[in-house]
Amino acid sequence: MSRTPLSPRKNIPNTSETPPSLPSNATDQNIPKPLHDISQIAASTPETLPPEWEELLKHPLLPALLEVVATASAALNQDSGPVIPPAEPLPISPQEPRLAPSLTDENPMPDTEQPTPDSEQPSARQYRTPKAKIDLIFKALKDVHWSLADFLHYISEEKLRDQRGKDVPRSKSCSQALKMFLEGKDNHHPIDIVDAWFWHSYGRPKGEEKEEDLMYSIDVPASDIKGARAAISSFAVQLIAKRLVREADEVVKPSSGLHVIAQSKTGKHALDWSRLGPGLFDDVAAILQEHQPLAWHFLSQMASRPPRKQDGEVLVRELRPVSPIITDVLSRIAYSQSNRAKLLPMAHGINHFASGAYSNLYRINSHLAAMPSYSTIRGSLVDMAEKETARLKELGNSEHIALRLVIDNVQRYSKCWQPSMGQQSQMLKGMAGTAIKIDDVNPKAWDLDDKLERVARNECHDVTADWFLSQIDGRHLEDVKVLQWIQTLVRYIPALSGHRKHINMLYATRVRKTAPTEVKKTEVFPLAATEKDEGVTSELKEAIIEFLEQLGQTEDKYLRHIILAGGDGLTYEKILQIKKYLQFHPDEFQNLAILEPLLELWHTEWTDLCRIFRRSGHRWALSEL
Repeated sequence: MSRTPLSPRKNIPNTSETPPSLPSNATDQNIPKPLHDISQIAASTPETLPPEWEELLKHPLLPALLEVVATASAALNQDSGPVIPPAEPLPISPQEPRLAPSLTDENPMPDTEQPTPDSEQPSARQYRTPKAKIDLIFKALKDVHWSLADFLHYISEEKLRDQRGKDVPRSKSCSQALKMFLEGKDNHHPIDIVDAWFWHSYGRPKGEEKEEDLMYSIDVPASDIKGARAAISSFAVQLIAKRLVREADEVVKPSSGLHVIAQSKTGKHALDWSRLGPGLFDDVAAILQEHQPLAWHFLSQMASRPPRKQDGEVLVRELRPVSPIITDVLSRIAYSQSNRAKLLPMAHGINHFASGAYSNLYRINSHLAAMPSYSTIRGSLVDMAEKETARLKELGNSEHIALRLVIDNVQRYSKCWQPSMGQQSQMLKGMAGTAIKIDDVNPKAWDLDDKLERVARNECHDVTADWFLSQIDGRHLEDVKVLQWIQTLVRYIPALSGHRKHINMLYATRVRKTAPTEVKKTEVFPLAATEKDEGVTSELKEAIIEFLEQLGQTEDKYLRHIILAGGDGLTYEKILQIKKYLQFHPDEFQNLAILEPLLELWHTEWTDLCRIFRRSGHRWALSEL
């Protein structure tokens, strides 16, 4: 039998050159029968396949033949429609024995693979250079008629869509690779790619001078800029601008803590004195840093300078520190956006009000968002004064809290800068009072009935100078004086600084007798002033009654507690005179029995100092001291 020549592709028999010859003993029975219709074969099952097709499907050259057919079909339909992938051959059951090669097979396949000589072993893996890999990828892009921009666009889209706008699912390998890259789990991170694009020489088109003007643009959208450098810089600026606006919207919300309502009817966001303490700047700075971290960082970079070093140590900036400046700037911006976010501007306005600032300063600073208007500041002060008055009356009516009243005369000279008819300079006189809360005391010590009972038993005769001296612990007083001198030496002599810890221990153990349970600031409540004259006895009595009413003590309702009331020498003497004048009144409020006159210690020391100068006969006059 003559051998059929093979085709140069895939070792396929070339039937176009030599027709197949039949054996000499061929008969009708030996002639192959025609194959069945392909439609019938498609409708068949593996159990009902004709023997001829079953033998054909098991032929070893069938996969190569199908690949050639698929390639030819793709070449014909390249411009007319989508490419049909090559069909997979039907699987052969592993239980079926492999047929022996027939006599008609041109290239019978052996049952077992023959060993390959060493000379025919596959060569070692050849690694491609980055340039070769890039060329290979661009060749693939050219085959699918894509540019680099098309590839980057479609690979970076959140959802892949076809020409009809329908979502097309990505392959698992593509999704996994994109996920690893965007999550930063790959060899190169997204920021590395963006940074390379920004600094690449191709990012600035040649001859495009306008592109240089679009760097960090805030007006032109980044999507309208072609060059990479200008587009990336503008995109970053516009993205940060949106974030700054969002932060500014967050900080002016009521939940931030900057809202202040001058005269709140419901009490919500009302201003009180506790928010205007020494920690006001720190509290506002903490709020701004929490809600505007990006704005705070940028302003800090603008206001700061690189720290200077001297002898290896970093110098701390003392003049015009950065934090209060940034706090004031951001507070003004917040106040310009919302007329309620004015915690720090309100504090500035109250400071000007207390300093007696000129009225034009309120107008100017109000336009600059540095403080509210004068009427707003005054209304806020009135509202806080009313709340403090209500709280003071509540404390005055408490059975467990003691208050102390300090009274003194005040004067202020009112100068008329443009005197005219009926307007002249004058001295304004009056009285001012202050209530002081006394902490850590036994309420029984202020019991009025107990005092009156002891006075009725004439126990006051037992209170003598010797009795007072017997109440003084002389040993304890001596220890305190000694430790005071030793503490001074230890503090100001470096060689003795090692004993400071031991001195502090002695203060905490040996000389400590009755320490307060909690160290805190004494609460002081300024009372409303009155125009009464302290020198006139009747007016002084009326002033005392007004001050007692502010403490919640009236003739109809008052606590039977002793209230310490005093001042300088004149006030102390006048209160004693009034109590003598009113001693025959039946009610303890009318005869002012609830008041216990007290001479202030500072005035006692001043009086004693004046006595020393008078006794010594010094030539200096007291008015010159």
